[in-house]
Amino acid sequence: MVPLAQWAQDLDASAVYKRLRDNFGACCQKEVLYVKYGKAMAHLCSQSVKIDPILLRKFGWDCWGGRSRFIRDAFMAGRDAYRRMTQEGNASHRANVRTALRTMAVHGLDQRLSLPDSEELIWNDDSMPQGVNAQLLDSLSRALFNAVRPSRRTDHYNESDTPFHEERDGRYINLIFSLAKNGEWRQRLIHDGHLQRCIDLVDEVSRTYPSESYLPGFYLPAIIGRINPDTTLSTTQKKSLRQLVEKTWRAHIYRNDDDYVDAIPALVTATKLIFQQEMWLATEARGALEYIQEQQTTLVNNGVAQATVDAALSSLEDFHEKLQSVHVLDLRNKP
Repeated sequence: MVPLAQWAQDLDASAVYKRLRDNFGACCQKEVLYVKYGKAMAHLCSQSVKIDPILLRKFGWDCWGGRSRFIRDAFMAGRDAYRRMTQEGNASHRANVRTALRTMAVHGLDQRLSLPDSEELIWNDDSMPQGVNAQLLDSLSRALFNAVRPSRRTDHYNESDTPFHEERDGRYINLIFSLAKNGEWRQRLIHDGHLQRCIDLVDEVSRTYPSESYLPGFYLPAIIGRINPDTTLSTTQKKSLRQLVEKTWRAHIYRNDDDYVDAIPALVTATKLIFQQEMWLATEARGALEYIQEQQTTLVNNGVAQATVDAALSSLEDFHEKLQSVHVLDLRNKP
């Protein structure tokens, strides 16, 4: 009955969830009941009700296909609801599609269930379990692209259908930045149009975000450098990317976290696409290099892998050395 009930978001459902959790743990040998209790728990989470975080810790989720089983079932339910929605135009099917997508997000973390709007999910897309059907992930990629692409319909107006929507596209950029770490996903991001969408967003982000708002300005160049450093850009796109990259470097975007350090080589790669002999850039590259050199012990102690730090240092050292050598050569050639 749990998936059929209406749950208010301000309701504390901890007691209900605990009852389901206890029965879930007792039914590991009974597939039908095990799956029903698991889906009921995930459904409660998908409704964003209040649940004691301690209760959300996972246990016993490795039976009968484990997390992949629940993700797959939610995906299949969403696909069926979408088919019915397009055929029948019933609003209830649209709600079922949303619920299915939210349920998939609930299973996004390894160690616990989570609310579907949890920011932590963005930073853990690489926790996707092994063995998930590649066709499912292909479909998810295409669905994600369609969800963030502004509608071209002209018979209605919706604020989220504007070419750039700060909340929608800000979250999208964060998500693509994380997905681009994975080689398999990089191919999907190219094939399904996500790379081009990110390139299209460069101009909007460059004009919308101030230089001190480091995240979008850092992420988009890193996405381009990480996914396809040989991508062809138009003159207008190069100009917009140039402005964004310059603002990013000049903002002194130094952070002691794994995502930033890991993406430095990609940022350098994207910078090389549009800059050649800029001396201000040599100054900024030296500043970033000195910061990483000074902070590398702290970075490693904070959980950043030594190999990640070494890769960032190598990239910055090589970049700075080339910029410096060009400047020295220019000085020698002057009369």
